[in-house]
Amino acid sequence: MNAAIQAQGTNADAAAANIQTMGAYGAPAAALTLIGPEAVTAAMLAGGLDYSGSAYSYYAGLSKDQPSFTNSYIAGVVGGLSYPLAISGSAISGMGTAGRIVANGYNAAVAGVGAFGAAGMTGSNPDLSGGLAVGLAGAGTYANAVLPGALGSFANQLIQGMAGPLQNYIQNHQSQQKK
Repeated sequence: MNAAIQAQGTNADAAAANIQTMGAYGAPAAALTLIGPEAVTAAMLAGGLDYSGSAYSYYAGLSKDQPSFTNSYIAGVVGGLSYPLAISGSAISGMGTAGRIVANGYNAAVAGVGAFGAAGMTGSNPDLSGGLAVGLAGAGTYANAVLPGALGSFANQLIQGMAGPLQNYIQNHQSQQKK
């Protein structure tokens, strides 16, 4: 009888752990769904870019940490939640030069705040994350403006996607300097 009661308790503990995991991953996904499909797409893109940047950093020797689905999920959720705060590319394309500069500067700040928040939640260096996100968002936007068509868009994504590996390189280099 005791063995049956213990087994039932073990099963209940496992079920409770599964429910907690589902809540931790499901609640943010549900919130993004309520915002709209664009926010879900932004979250998937941000999380995917974070994971691929982490994988590149690990396999290139820039980081000793393996890619983390949970950290990339958090980065994706933050990206999806910050998406509605950014000014869309189609709105920016209809602006004059001064408007484009201001709007892209604002979007760079939104990217920096999102990166700062995601890094703070995942235990990374939020100051470095925020600074790199702002700087690389600005550099990517500039590349998009001066390079023609799809090449500009590709360069923009490539430059902004360098934030994670560049942060890993800087942090790794700093830790080696301290030794």
